[in-house]
Amino acid sequence: MLIKVCILIVAIMNATMSVSRASAKDAPSSKDPTYVNIVDPPTPWERFKKNLFSPLTTPAKYAFWPGMTLSILLAKAEDSYSDPVQTEMWEKNPLRDSTYVGNLWGSMIPNVAYYLAMKSIYWFGSDYNSHVRANHMAEGTLYTIGVINALKFTIREPRPNRLDNLSFPSGHAGMSFVFATIVAEEHGRAWGIPAYLMAVFVSATRLNDNWHYTHDVIAGATLGIAYGYGIYYNRKHVFKENDYVVVAPIVCNNTLGIGISKSF
Repeated sequence: MLIKVCILIVAIMNATMSVSRASAKDAPSSKDPTYVNIVDPPTPWERFKKNLFSPLTTPAKYAFWPGMTLSILLAKAEDSYSDPVQTEMWEKNPLRDSTYVGNLWGSMIPNVAYYLAMKSIYWFGSDYNSHVRANHMAEGTLYTIGVINALKFTIREPRPNRLDNLSFPSGHAGMSFVFATIVAEEHGRAWGIPAYLMAVFVSATRLNDNWHYTHDVIAGATLGIAYGYGIYYNRKHVFKENDYVVVAPIVCNNTLGIGISKSF
């Protein structure tokens, strides 16, 4: 069982590393400008369309396609792999009482807490970076849970415990991985790696507690990673909320002029 669980963890982390490698080329350097408000923002409909399809139109596709392909292959091999792994974990219960932590972590609580924390920093400290990060978390979370629920009610796969027909994909895996991806992109590896490890733990608890199959959690994790990075990429490179032009008056030696500064 431990070998099979390790394969699950490696599969999920491989999807994570795929988008990390893809994003490395676009990662902001210490010289990049911070987020500032833009004069001519996209319309709500333009933003909605670009963010909705961001897993397909941004470098997030390098995580989306491998992750969803792996999930589909495992679903096809349900009798020979997904079912046995899930059943063995549930019967042996290796995580025991610690799974309640995973249930809480994957239930959107960290996402909401992050949003409120960043908004508070913006409201009381006028830090526009925090405002953008809060919106990033809100959008990533809402798009991920929206698509996951649409798939749940369309596919209607029975759960292993047969309590309902909403097994595919895993919402807990999606919530924990979109949180980890946003934290990693906004705050770096020092915060991102622990968040990703927690997301892997959350995914394992869904198997341990008989709520999901292997392909369910991989699909949920893939969607979380894809929307977390896809929306981040749109903010940085499509909507360009980190670009700015500064126009300011200049007074020098009794001469009045105008200075223009543009970041590239």
